[in-house]
Amino acid sequence: MSECGETGPGEQKERYVSPFNKELRELINRHSQEKGSDAPDFILANYLVYCLAIFNVVIWQREKWYGRDPLSKPEPEKGDREIKVIPPTQGSGSCSLPWPDSAWWEG
Repeated sequence: MSECGETGPGEQKERYVSPFNKELRELINRHSQEKGSDAPDFILANYLVYCLAIFNVVIWQREKWYGRDPLSKPEPEKGDREIKVIPPTQGSGSCSLPWPDSAWWEG
C-alpha cells in the first residue's frame, strides 16, 4: 500500500474526498477520459485539482507583484461573470500537494 492510501487497482483506502473531487472523478468516468492515459480516475481528478490550486498561487503572485490586493474584486463590467479568487492554502497529510512556504508565493 502506498502512503496515499491506494492499495491497488480498484481498491483505495477510505479517506476524505471533497465533493468537488468526487464529482470530478465521476465526470471523468462518465466520459471515459481515463482511457487515454490508462490512469485511474482519482489520479486524474487529483491532478486537475492540483492544477487549479497552483493556478490560484500564480494569480496570487501576479497580483502581489503588481502591488494589488489579491482578494479585491474589480468592478464588474456589463456581461462579466463573477470569479472568486481563492487564496492558496497549505494542504495537510502526506498525500497533499507539497506547497512551498509562504515566502515563495508572497514575493
